[in-house]
Amino acid sequence: MIYQLASGLTVALKRLLTNPTLMLLNLTVSCDLAIVGGFTFFVAKYVEIQYAVTAATASIVIGGINLPGTVFSNILSSFCIKKFDLNQFGLGKMMAFFSFCSFLFAIPLLFMGCSNPAIAGVTTHYNSSFSQGSLPNLNNSCNCNCACPDNVYKPVCGSDGITYSSACHAGCTDVWREGMENVDELGLSNNDTIYIRCRCIATNDHWETTDEGGIGTEGPCDWTCKKLLQFALVVAIITVFSSMKPNPGTMLMLRCVDSCDRALAIAFCGVVMRVLGFFPAPIYFGAMISNTCLIRQESCSREGACLVYDLERYRYSFIGLFLGLKLLAAVLSTCTYYSINPDRLEKNKSETLPMEPLKENKRSKSP
Repeated sequence: MIYQLASGLTVALKRLLTNPTLMLLNLTVSCDLAIVGGFTFFVAKYVEIQYAVTAATASIVIGGINLPGTVFSNILSSFCIKKFDLNQFGLGKMMAFFSFCSFLFAIPLLFMGCSNPAIAGVTTHYNSSFSQGSLPNLNNSCNCNCACPDNVYKPVCGSDGITYSSACHAGCTDVWREGMENVDELGLSNNDTIYIRCRCIATNDHWETTDEGGIGTEGPCDWTCKKLLQFALVVAIITVFSSMKPNPGTMLMLRCVDSCDRALAIAFCGVVMRVLGFFPAPIYFGAMISNTCLIRQESCSREGACLVYDLERYRYSFIGLFLGLKLLAAVLSTCTYYSINPDRLEKNKSETLPMEPLKENKRSKSP
């Protein structure tokens, strides 16, 4: 009994593995699941960092985009399949069309971002005439005697409009105290922690205090990126196109195999899609995001959370990987369409022909 089951399973698996349409369809859907497992999981963090919004705002924006678009697209794709009575070729063409549309609309995301905010020694050089080497480099002649730790980020906004990693890195030697001067004249709040005699901060006419340097306030300088609305609209369109694909993909998977293999095909495809697409995606998406970190927290000689990201590199890496998966899915869906076997189409038609109702013999009435 066990031998017969194993033998039958082996033969059925061989039929599935030698079915080019099914295997290409598996790879196509694996790319789509990789996008779900990578891009969808990390996009809220991307929005938070790239557009300088809170985590709550980023989650609301992404949730407000994904839910309506997914529901609408699933209903619309089901209606189209039923209305036009799509066969295998129609289903494959539908998948390829929406794959390329999704890829083309994703290209503008590469340019919907802003440049890095000015952070001395991290994204821009200190205001110094001396050669400072490559970035990031937090050490400079203006703070060389301060012994500032590298893996600390307590930002200070300088009077020159540049953010410094900490008051130490800004070369500040004192804190503003009551009675020293009226802070209202400088346009600052009495509640702000104000650092003075900061040798790394260039002085100007408005905030100049002494000849020893400028002043700084606790917290980063104001920086905004006003492209969140454009990003949200484009992602909403991509979500609609992407969500049009699962229904024709499922129908095509069931129709490209023999009726006796459909249950096994569903299980086989579920395993392949998750192993190749869903499970590894967060690993390489996370690794790529981690490589864009400029300043990382360190505790007990162990690396911790990232404190500052290179926004431009982050955008090109994250969206670039997303675009690569989109392009691969579009190419594979086209290959899936061209791999459809016309003979199988005729076979499926014969299997789904409606059965004629049985004619009941009329009983002759007895005289």
